[in-house]
Amino acid sequence: TTFTSELLFTGLASNLKLTSHDPSNIDVTVDGASNIINNLSANDVSVDIPLDGLVEGTHEVTIRESNIHVPDGVSIADFSPRTVTVVIEKK
Repeated sequence: TTFTSELLFTGLASNLKLTSHDPSNIDVTVDGASNIINNLSANDVSVDIPLDGLVEGTHEVTIRESNIHVPDGVSIADFSPRTVTVVIEKK
């Protein structure tokens, strides 16, 4: 089953702001027992993208499987895309 999940960004320095990102979400394909998968919603799959240490400018950030959070009993089979382009500016 594939879910479309929005990206959540964390760890940006307080004097910076995220002005844009592309894409705005990713598709996450999950595996697991049908009784668990059938009860999942897109809200059960989250993607946290750490921006720690990034400075002003345009950056391509790799999305890792460890950035994707799914409930117990569910595994990540695939996800796409594997990178997100972010634009960071000073506040």
